[in-house]
Amino acid sequence: MAKLISVESLENELRYYQSIASRKTTRRVLEEMEIGIGLHDIINICGLASNSALAERTIKRCLDNDFNKEQVEDILSIYYRLLLYPMLIAGEQNIERESEVIDMNSRIYKETFRRGCINYLGNLPYNLVSNLISLPVLLSNYPSGADLHRTAQMFIEIAEKNKKLADFAEELGYTKDNLTLIINNYLGKMKIGFLELHLMDMNTQEAVTFLNTALHQGA
Repeated sequence: MAKLISVESLENELRYYQSIASRKTTRRVLEEMEIGIGLHDIINICGLASNSALAERTIKRCLDNDFNKEQVEDILSIYYRLLLYPMLIAGEQNIERESEVIDMNSRIYKETFRRGCINYLGNLPYNLVSNLISLPVLLSNYPSGADLHRTAQMFIEIAEKNKKLADFAEELGYTKDNLTLIINNYLGKMKIGFLELHLMDMNTQEAVTFLNTALHQGA
């Protein structure tokens, strides 16, 4: 049976690291992680000199002051699991739906999970997308040499209307494959892989789930 990873357990793990951190700035970074602030906003809130493109590297340097390399990697995997918990739920819920009408194998399981994640990201409004994905990453597929004024105007309109990612992804050069790469990158940061017809915690090699089936069925 797959081990349930709950929001509460992830929050408790971050709180543990807060309790053993000696530096005030490190504790503040961990507090912001716990409440789901994006890394590029954390560096601004905590006054860390950096830019959005280097946010993760800057956060790692800050955490290095209190923790060893293994602990820093653990903190970041916990953070990304917590930050993208609803996406993981969406992936597993999509598997539940699809498994009622098709026979699952390991390949179909992975594809179905990722499709649920893509649908989740696609339905997010810009104010939430921008917390998860920094502007440099959002623009990474945008055609080089594009008109900067037009680009600025486009983002003003996207922000003002709080458009869903699915409504402006194509303009930025995103395809299903691009979004799959983003999801795979996040799964790697979370240390989440696949074990036959389960998600796997790559740290422990255990089958895990983020979907509380009993709670889901009772909703």
